[in-house]
Amino acid sequence: MSVGEQKEYDERIERIQKVAEKRGGLTRVFLEIQRLVPQDIWLENIAMTSKSMTIKGRALNDEKISTYLQNLSMSPFFEINAVVATDVSVAAGTTGSGQSQMDFTIEILQFNDPTEQEVKFVEEFRKETQDQDISVLLVRFDRAGIYGS
Repeated sequence: MSVGEQKEYDERIERIQKVAEKRGGLTRVFLEIQRLVPQDIWLENIAMTSKSMTIKGRALNDEKISTYLQNLSMSPFFEINAVVATDVSVAAGTTGSGQSQMDFTIEILQFNDPTEQEVKFVEEFRKETQDQDISVLLVRFDRAGIYGS
């Protein structure tokens, strides 16, 4: 193999590795989105660009949408101020009990690539607070203050 061919081969391997790393990160993001869906919410569509993500779905009520927004905001994969409900409206259909459902659209405007330490911290926090009757809302999630970075 010539020097030129070796260089071309190395560049190609590097590009493949970068794509694989990005896909691995995206897989973690999609798994997080799925894991955080509360009961009585159904996701209908997830669209993604290089800079944002749009989640469309239906919920039994607006409280479920609020819970989902809170779950996403607390995730280390998304910036707390970058998770926004852009549309919430009464759905055309009803449940079997005749209860109205809500359609929603959530925009995620910024992604993170959290460290394993950040993911572990948030998972432990969720476990500690899941059995409490209070609603936990983090107004500001300051990673530098928590992790000493």
